[in-house]
Order: sequence, then structure tokens, then C-alpha cells
Amino acid sequence: MRYLIILLSLLSISFYGQSVSPTYHSLVKKADSLCKTNNYKESAFTYSQAFQTMGWKGLQEDRYKAACAWALAGYPDSAIFNLERITFRIAYSDYQRVINEESFKSLYNNNRWKPLIIKIKSNQDSILAAEEKIDKKLASHIDSMAKEDQKWRNLLTKYTRNEIPKDSISWDEISKNVWLSDIAHYPELRKIFLKHGFPNYDLVGKNGSHDFWYLVQHQDQDPTFQDSVLKAMKIEAEKGKASWKDYAYLIDRVKCNMRELQIYGTQVQWNSDKNCREPRPVIEPEKLNERRKSVGLDTEEEYIKYMDAIYSKK
Repeated sequence: MRYLIILLSLLSISFYGQSVSPTYHSLVKKADSLCKTNNYKESAFTYSQAFQTMGWKGLQEDRYKAACAWALAGYPDSAIFNLERITFRIAYSDYQRVINEESFKSLYNNNRWKPLIIKIKSNQDSILAAEEKIDKKLASHIDSMAKEDQKWRNLLTKYTRNEIPKDSISWDEISKNVWLSDIAHYPELRKIFLKHGFPNYDLVGKNGSHDFWYLVQHQDQDPTFQDSVLKAMKIEAEKGKASWKDYAYLIDRVKCNMRELQIYGTQVQWNSDKNCREPRPVIEPEKLNERRKSVGLDTEEEYIKYMDAIYSKK
């Protein structure tokens, strides 16, 4: 059946969200548990171990929790360092949360605290100002399509991992709804693209822009359309108004759909032994991680570990 063939292709190469290693997740979970039992110092060091596994990168919320642990453990400079990482590098903006955080009271007298708070407030003001300008109706429309898309694909993943009863719904029923969702969204995506080009951050915000990209990723029945979106997206990324990471996924998707070598190794397949994933053919494999790093992606090795962990059957 046509929809099942399309779906099997999507399942083997699609990915939504940031690649984070299973080791990272395991260490963060341990750090969370230690903090809940008031073992703040050990918790803080465990967060650091998690960040080290990712080349000293950490998810925003994990950096925030690490800052709390360091502050409660009596290490104000380490606490502020973690807050500075998310504030100055990825524009953390939850001003009210920070100033009301009980864990941070010990930081108030630190000479780095006030500049940090001022920057967080500035980040918040910038985001609020940008949100006032976005096309909320269009952003909401894209969001609703993305949620419908994710509903069925998430259900498919849960089915594959044996997380839902097999007698509650069939593979065919889920896969048919994935296909129907893609077909229904196609004319809407084309209409948006023809009117606005690639919806950038200014038009629909970062989430809306990301969601549009995510939906286009799944329009494999029309690689020419995907390629048109890709070219427009590159222009916006060069202006800082679209994500280079998302662009990397889309260009690889287009390359694979056009039977060409991919660039960033984001599209994967089963290896010959069917026991783990591997990247579909790429140009200059020896330079793959260098290219991935240039757009903010983790190494291919960490990415494969993540994909295997996410899609493995329990």
C-alpha cells in the first residue's frame, strides 16, 4: 500500500528535536535524583559530567537545574557560570523564574549577578517585542498542523517500542493516519510558501518557523517542493532568521529523496546486520563530524546512539 511504503521511509530517516546521548540523559536523571535528596554538591558534579559527555554542551533546563545545585552547594561562581551559559549563548529569558528562585538568594551579593539579571530581562523584552509583531493567526495554523503530525508519528514510535497495547490500534491504522495527515497538510504548506516564502522568525516566531520546517520534512512525495523551501530557508538562515540545524536536516532529506549523497548524515538507515542505525551515504565521510559541528550538530556517533535508544524496542 502506498501510504505504508511512504511511512516506512519516513520512520527510517525522520528525526525531530535535538540529538542528546543516552549517557547524557542517564547522568542528568541521576543528578536530578541527587538534588531531590539534598545531595547538592554531588548533584552539581553529576550535571557537569553530563555536560562533559556532550562536549560541555547542555540543554537549557539542565543548565538551569545545575545552577540551582551549585548555588545550594555553596558554589556561587559555578552557579552563575551555568546561568551565563544559557543567558548569553541561547538568550534565556524567564526573568520572573530567576528572580523568584529561592536557590539563587545566595547569589545576590555576587558582582556577576546584576549584569546577569539585566541581560535576562533584556532577553525577555526582546522576545515579547518580537512576539507582538508575528502573524499569530498563521503561527497558530502551523502549530495545529504540527501537533496533528506529531500525534500520529509519536503514536507510531510508541507502537514500535511496545509502549501501547498492540490490540488497541493497528500499525496499518496508525500509518494510514500519518499518510493522510501528510496529504492533508501538503496544499496548506504550499499555500503558505507561495504567499510568504519560508516563514522566518519575524513572521511566525522560532517555534512557528521550526514547525513549518518539520512539516515540510515529511512531504517526501514532492522533493521539488522540499527543494524550493530549502533554497528559501537558506536565505533566511543566512540572515539569522531560520535555523541552520533545521536546514541541515532538510538538505539531507532533499538529497536522499533525489538519490544524491547527503551532507550532514542526518538521514539514517539500518546497517546490514539490522542491529543499529548508520547514516545513509554521505559525501566525504571523513569530514562528516566537521560539517555537523559547523551547523551545531553533535557527532554522528552520538547521533546514532541517540537514534538507536529512541527507536529501539523495549
